[in-house]
Amino acid sequence: MKEFDDKSGGLLEILPMGIVEFDSDFKVIKTNENFSRIDVLPKERNTVGKSIFELAFVKKYNLESELKTLAEVPVERELESI
Repeated sequence: MKEFDDKSGGLLEILPMGIVEFDSDFKVIKTNENFSRIDVLPKERNTVGKSIFELAFVKKYNLESELKTLAEVPVERELESI
């Protein structure tokens, strides 16, 4: 995502949505500024390096099983079904 963000001139920072990038071990790599501005959630600070499952929105919306399921599906396979 950093490579994309660098090439896009910081597009991820100006998108009107919160974005969180995490690795295959579910550790947060990066969030954009709007991620910490989402009004329905407590302010998420210092998220880099944490497990995504520690984040308030994952707990609040019970997203752990969905995230684990998504991680099992190769991206190429998912794109083919669209």
